[in-house]
Amino acid sequence: RVPALFHLRPVIERAGMLNEADQVTSMVYEFPELKGVMGREYALRNGEDPEVALAIYEQVLPRFAGDVLPTSPAGAVLGLVDRADSLVGCFKVGLVPTGSQDPYALRRAARNINEILWNLDLDIDLLPVFKDLAASLDAPGETMEAVRDFFIQRLQVQLREKGFSHGLVCLGVQLMWNRPCQVQKILNGYAAVQGQEWFKGLVTAAVRVKNILSKAGAFSPEIREEIFTQEEEASLYQAVSSLEPQVEEALKRKAWNEVTALLARLEPAITRFFDKVLVMDENSSVRENRLALLSRCQDLFMSVGDLGLLKE
Repeated sequence: RVPALFHLRPVIERAGMLNEADQVTSMVYEFPELKGVMGREYALRNGEDPEVALAIYEQVLPRFAGDVLPTSPAGAVLGLVDRADSLVGCFKVGLVPTGSQDPYALRRAARNINEILWNLDLDIDLLPVFKDLAASLDAPGETMEAVRDFFIQRLQVQLREKGFSHGLVCLGVQLMWNRPCQVQKILNGYAAVQGQEWFKGLVTAAVRVKNILSKAGAFSPEIREEIFTQEEEASLYQAVSSLEPQVEEALKRKAWNEVTALLARLEPAITRFFDKVLVMDENSSVRENRLALLSRCQDLFMSVGDLGLLKE
C-alpha cells in the first residue's frame, strides 16, 4: 500500500513464504537465537535472491532492546507485519498484557513496529494493516479497538521518551496515530515553533474559538460577507478563505513546516478579531455570522490538530 515499496513486492512475498522455514530445523530448535540467521544462510545456499535472504534475517530485528534495526525495507515490512499479527492474534484470544505481566512481549512488539518505521522513514499507514490482519483472523471489532488503544498507548510512551510534551503527543496521536512517521514529523514541526509568540497567540485563539463554539448552541453555518460590520471580521474571513486551500494542499503533501508557516499568517488576523470584535453581539444575525466565521476557523484548526491541547 506504499507506492515506494511496490517494486519490492516479489521480494517481500518470497521472503514471507520462507521466513519461518528455519524454525523446523534442528539448528534453530537447539539454538533459538539463530532464528533468522539460519534462515538467511539456508536461503543463500539454496540459491535465493540475496535480497530475499536479507529480508528473512532482518524480519526478526530488533531482537532485544538496543539491538540493530532492519536496513532493508523488505525485512522491515515483514518484521512489522509479523509483530502486528502477533498483536491482533493475542488480543483476539485474550492474551492481553496486564500490569507487569507481558509473557508474549506485546509491548515490545508495538514498540518495535514504531522503531522500525522511524529508522527507515517508512510512511506506512498501519490502520489497513491491522484491519486486514483482523479480517484474516476473523477477529471481532472489539479486538481491533483494543489493539488500536494498546498501540496508541505505546506510541504515546515512545514519543514522550523522545522529549515531546504531553500536549504535543496528544495532538499528533489524535491527528494521525496510524502513521507513526508522520506523527513524529508533525511533532517536530510544532516543536520548532512552540516557543514563538505568534504560535502562543494562535493557541490562545484556538482555545477561545473552541470554548465559544461549545457554548453557542445552534446557528447557521453560512457566512454572509454583506453583514460584516467591522474590518476585523472581513480580514479574518479573507485570511481563512485564502489559507484553507493552501493548508489542504500542504497537508496532502505532509509538508508540516509549510503548514506552520501558513498558520503564522493566520495569527495576526484572528488576534485582531478577538481584540476588536464582540462575538456575542445583541443582533442575532451579526452574532450568528460571527459564530459561523469562528466555526470556519475551527475547521481549519482541527485539520492541523487540536491546538488547544498545547495550551500551557
